Amino acid sequence: MSLVSDLDGDTLLPVVVLTEGEDALTVVPLSPTVELASEWDLRLPETLLGYPVIAQVWNHGTVLPEQAIECVATVPIPDLDALQRLVRAASASANPPEGLRVGPPVVDDQDPRLLFQDAQAELAHSFWEPTLALAGAATLGQLVHHRREELQIPAGDIERLSQPHGWLTGLENDTLDLLRALPSSALAATMRVLRITASQRLARILKWTIEARRPTAGTALARNASDRQTQPGVDVDEYIQDFLRDLQGDEP
Repeated sequence: MSLVSDLDGDTLLPVVVLTEGEDALTVVPLSPTVELASEWDLRLPETLLGYPVIAQVWNHGTVLPEQAIECVATVPIPDLDALQRLVRAASASANPPEGLRVGPPVVDDQDPRLLFQDAQAELAHSFWEPTLALAGAATLGQLVHHRREELQIPAGDIERLSQPHGWLTGLENDTLDLLRALPSSALAATMRVLRITASQRLARILKWTIEARRPTAGTALARNASDRQTQPGVDVDEYIQDFLRDLQGDEP
C-alpha cells in the first residue's frame, strides 16, 4: 500500500499497487467511506491504516512510478489475492467472485452510491492524468500536438516561450533540431504549459525523438566543417538531464 501524488504534487492518495512496470503502476484507490461500498469495493483490514477502508476496484487506474511517494503498509497475501480476483472479474465484465468482503450490489440508476462514485472518479483523474498525457505518444511531436489539442491551448501561448517564431510547428512535426534550435529550459516551459510532468517515460520519448533525427554516418561525414564549428553539437544525455531538471524545478 502506497501514497501517490497527483498531477501538481499537492495531494496524496492511498492506493494498493497491483502491478509495477517500467513506465506505469496499476493501482486501486482506497477510501475510508466504507458505508458506500458496492459489489466492486473490497473491504480491507482496519489494521492496515488504523481505520476501515475499501479498495475501489471500479476506480482503478495507472500512475507514473515517479508519483509513488511512500510505501505505508503491506497488504496481506489473502487480501491481495482477493483484490486481484475482483479486478480480474471487473476487467472481464463478470460477476464478483463469491465469498469476498464487498458491499451490496448497485441495482438501479437511482442508487446514491453512483453519485459518490462519480465524485471519486473525478478526484482520481488528476492522479491518472500524468500517464494519460503520455499514452500513445511515440515521439515528442505527437505528444505536444495531441496534448495541446486536448487542452485547447493556442499555438501562440507556446510560441512565445522561445525564438525564432515558427519553432512549434517543427516541434510538432518532429522536424525541429531540438539540440540546436530549442533550449532545454524552453522545452521544459512548454511541458509545464501542457501539464506534463517529468518522468523517465518522458525522457525516453525525448531521446527517441532526438535520436531519430540524428544524421547517419555518411551524412555526418559529408556535413560542412564550418557548420560544425559555428553550431557545436550538444550532448544528448546532458540536454535531457537539463530538461528534466528545469521541468522539476531543481537547482543545477
